[in-house]
Amino acid sequence: MLADAVDKFYLLKYGLGVVLVFVGLKMVWLNRLFDGHFPIWISLAIICGVIGLSVLLSFLFPRAETAGEVYKD
Repeated sequence: MLADAVDKFYLLKYGLGVVLVFVGLKMVWLNRLFDGHFPIWISLAIICGVIGLSVLLSFLFPRAETAGEVYKD
């Protein structure tokens, strides 16, 4: 069941990559700009938005079928 979910949300790995980049930038730059108090609600909104968008885009733009795959009727 979990393998099917990973196949269905194929863009999730890219979304998680963007989240990791954001968290790294937040730790390095954004906390310095906000004197160590970057608002948590903004961080959570960005993280949830990116993950939600990657799941939504996976549904809206399903993965194209491979060229050599045989279809069953």
